[in-house]
Amino acid sequence: MSRSVFKPVALFAITLLFVLTVSRLALSIWLLPKINGWTEFSELMFWGLRLDIQLIGLFSFLLVGLTVVMAHGRAAFSWRLVLRLIVTLIVPTAILLELMTPSFLLEYGVRPNRLFYEYLNSPKEVGSMLLTSRLAMVVFGLAVLAGSVIFTWKISRRWVANSCWRRTDWLVAPALLLICFAGARGTADHRPLNPASAAITSNAMLNDLPMSSAYSLIYAMWRAGDESDVALSYGKISDVEALRRVRKASGVPASLFIDDVSTQHFQVAAAAKDPSKAHNNGQNDGQGTRQNKSQTKPKNYVLILMESLGAEFVGSLGGLPLTPEMDALAKQGLAFTNLYATGTRSVRGIEATTTGFLPSPARAVVKLPKAQQNFYTIADTLNDAGYDSQFIYGGNAHFDNMRRFLANNGFAEIIERKDFPTDAFSSSWGVADEYLFDRLHQELMQRSASPDSSPLFSFTFTSTNHEPYEHPVGKVAAFNTPTNTVENAVQYTDWALGRFFATAKKSPYWDNTIFLVVADHNSRVYGDQLLPIERFHIPGMFIGGGIEPQDYPELASQIDLPVTALSLLGVDSVNPMSGRDLTRSTLPGRAIMQFRSTQAYRQGDHVLVLQPEKAPSHWQVTEGRMKPAERSETLELDALAHARWANVAYANNLYSASAGEQVNVALLQEAAEALVQ
Repeated sequence: MSRSVFKPVALFAITLLFVLTVSRLALSIWLLPKINGWTEFSELMFWGLRLDIQLIGLFSFLLVGLTVVMAHGRAAFSWRLVLRLIVTLIVPTAILLELMTPSFLLEYGVRPNRLFYEYLNSPKEVGSMLLTSRLAMVVFGLAVLAGSVIFTWKISRRWVANSCWRRTDWLVAPALLLICFAGARGTADHRPLNPASAAITSNAMLNDLPMSSAYSLIYAMWRAGDESDVALSYGKISDVEALRRVRKASGVPASLFIDDVSTQHFQVAAAAKDPSKAHNNGQNDGQGTRQNKSQTKPKNYVLILMESLGAEFVGSLGGLPLTPEMDALAKQGLAFTNLYATGTRSVRGIEATTTGFLPSPARAVVKLPKAQQNFYTIADTLNDAGYDSQFIYGGNAHFDNMRRFLANNGFAEIIERKDFPTDAFSSSWGVADEYLFDRLHQELMQRSASPDSSPLFSFTFTSTNHEPYEHPVGKVAAFNTPTNTVENAVQYTDWALGRFFATAKKSPYWDNTIFLVVADHNSRVYGDQLLPIERFHIPGMFIGGGIEPQDYPELASQIDLPVTALSLLGVDSVNPMSGRDLTRSTLPGRAIMQFRSTQAYRQGDHVLVLQPEKAPSHWQVTEGRMKPAERSETLELDALAHARWANVAYANNLYSASAGEQVNVALLQEAAEALVQ
């Protein structure tokens, strides 16, 4: 007896719903201590069912459409084969993703999302990491994948057996397509169902639970094309008002902005008390060349970006006693004790410390297409002041698009893995940090040996403190076992940093170099709060020639650091950075943090959290925890302004490196004199 051609689609839908429901129940039991009672549990399950129906409705709509086109006449045999192939692709993939979810949740606090598929762009590094630290998981996952593929292929054969097109199917098809479409839309409201609808708790991890991992991944890929629009879903604010508020929050006097449409402005360095002797960024001299007007050789600038070093690992910031070298260095320089990262990825830290660009729901500008040329970096300003700019990284600089972005935006020299000794200890991510610092020392010594050499801007990025945490053993006593733990990797990197600075202080370049040592982000950013704010707390300090020992206890953001660096170096400039010069800012401290699609704007202890399609929420930080707070309309608008302006500036090329090229030097000097007076 023949069966309807739509029965295999129904069986597929039931099977996938069963897989996703069982997985969610298992995850819920695992996360039960975080779930606040039966009511919250039932709501999470309810929204999970709705989102599963939405995903299955989408797949089923495609399969029903395929069936209508192919399941009759001579194409019927091909239809059976194609349907089986599609089902065998979807179901095992969904199973594999669900099996990978607990590990991903432990590492990142979310289900597999954009980060998951972005890592696939670096198969060598990621593959090596997985084989080193998670071999058992890889073997188990491959075994489950193989088993589920075989099982699904066989059972789908039974589904399509004896299925043939019947006349009544012409009447059934439109109704099924309508039902699948309704399921895929998920609601009768004017907006389709989306993950924001299921965000019912103040726990970011639990808010991901209703989604299946397949849903999370597909949604992230779908939003990737228009991710900059996420900021629009935070709330409404005009571009003009956004710009006005961002300018005001930067602390830059209104008279120093060079136009009415951007944040491009004159920045007068605090170290340049005499404008005539400031290290000017050099304007066009009419011959198409640039001039450096400094009377003495400017100081080198070394930015050392520390991989995955949260305050929880830094003893002087109340963390574990893993960083004695950094703790000692903090007492010798300008140390920021209340500094916050802008995000949770290295590219976000690179974005903040080299460009000063505001964080946003979009990917960091290091990866965005419009930022791959003529996008402002601090290297542009320093190159104009006569510096040579370089990037030193122990791994392959193509990772996360670093080489392309930096090389196209002011960094003339890229030193990477291939440029280090072949016998240097090397992990999945690059040579060990001690070799990285040895190379940095060599570069600085070469400059100091030649009085006529240009000052150096070296951006040096560590990599040892990254899973699987491979590092040379025996350099420092192990904190715990096994050897390859984040704590032991932090200790090793701290040792390597201390070793470098012990050598640097005895070297001829010490008095003529300013170092910025700062973390890119924490190692793992997760928690039971809507935004785990304490995991954005990072160490940072300026140290070196002319830097007086001092603690800076006010709230600060990574985007303030490049602005402050120019000021300490004595380099006047025209730049679009909206961070603050912390050497002279009198405004209340503030920090901006991006956590996936959520953005937080903190001023003092008041935190404003923005989420897509949800009203802004207000929180008070008390002993490291966020508790509900009264509404502040001013803070709400400031937060919306910064989230919105990042999108506007990027989309309209308002963060270019060349905006200040034609500015009259005399105007810059007049502004500097007026500010000093």
